[in-house]
Amino acid sequence: GENWVDVNAFLYCGITYVRLQKLDSAIVYFDKGIKNYDKFSDCFFHKASIKMEQDKFTEALELLTMGKELFKNGYFHQREYVEVQEQLYLSDLDELENKIKLAMR
Repeated sequence: GENWVDVNAFLYCGITYVRLQKLDSAIVYFDKGIKNYDKFSDCFFHKASIKMEQDKFTEALELLTMGKELFKNGYFHQREYVEVQEQLYLSDLDELENKIKLAMR
């Protein structure tokens, strides 16, 4: 079952679908990542980004708030000594938060 899959696989599948502009499929994979590891800030961030693009600002901000909290507690995809592909930084979360708040005005 899916619980045997490395949770980062769901993240990268979701990112791939975003690049293909298949946002509904991307959300499915970000949801799978969150389901299998409910502290996966990267999936919350990317899902929030999609929701913002879909003009679902309140939902986007809720997802981002959760993702930011998790990120600050160290729950994000990282490796020692090297940057991972699509590395997430606090500045990325802050930037998205500003975009969402601007859009909500």
